[in-house]
Amino acid sequence: MAKSTKKLIKEYKQNLNKLKRQKVTLVIEEDFLYDDEMHRLYGLALKDLNIVKLEKSMNEKLRLYVLVHELVHLAFPKATEQQVLSAEKIIGECLWKQGYRRVLQ
Repeated sequence: MAKSTKKLIKEYKQNLNKLKRQKVTLVIEEDFLYDDEMHRLYGLALKDLNIVKLEKSMNEKLRLYVLVHELVHLAFPKATEQQVLSAEKIIGECLWKQGYRRVLQ
């Protein structure tokens, strides 16, 4: 196995262990989220704090995709945005087709 692959696997395992030890907190925001350049965001991953913020005003399918997207950021902090988007599409589509939906209590 190539050295770079071993390094990636080690980082992946460390990230997953961190996520297992520290619970991920989900925060639903009433107001719109914005980045530093005032672009509107549907979600935000605060990697050092294991917090995912989601905007409240999304339909269910978009909410699922955005949640997956932000969780991928937490699990793979060094992934490029394109890699995260690819994972979001694959995982989100699979979960949606399998019928995963939010249950309101």
